[in-house]
Amino acid sequence: MFCYGFKTPVKPTTAVLSGNPETVVAGRPLVLTCITGSSNPAASITWEHNHNVITNAAPVSETKGDNNGMVTTQTLTIQLTRSMDGDTYSCSGNNVAGTSSSSSTKLSLTCRFKVCYLKCLDS
Repeated sequence: MFCYGFKTPVKPTTAVLSGNPETVVAGRPLVLTCITGSSNPAASITWEHNHNVITNAAPVSETKGDNNGMVTTQTLTIQLTRSMDGDTYSCSGNNVAGTSSSSSTKLSLTCRFKVCYLKCLDS
């Protein structure tokens, strides 16, 4: 006897965090992307900042993955400040079958200051 349409839950195979943390500069935004491996059902993405769960209102995209699963992608945009030097960010993909976590990305910020000159005009 064969059962068609039956789908066994499968946890995300991976969670990969990407971005460009080597060139981050205080005062500028940094965009990180989390992509899960194929899963069934589609995974939800959880973000962490210094090991604390943070909320992210950015939309999630889902595309077809291996073995009729779904790959989930979400970006996180961070407005960098000098106090964030050394902070870590990570993401995980999870569904009813389990969780896959990314490795953490540690920020090493370069602080650059803008020098502004005031031009004095004689009246």
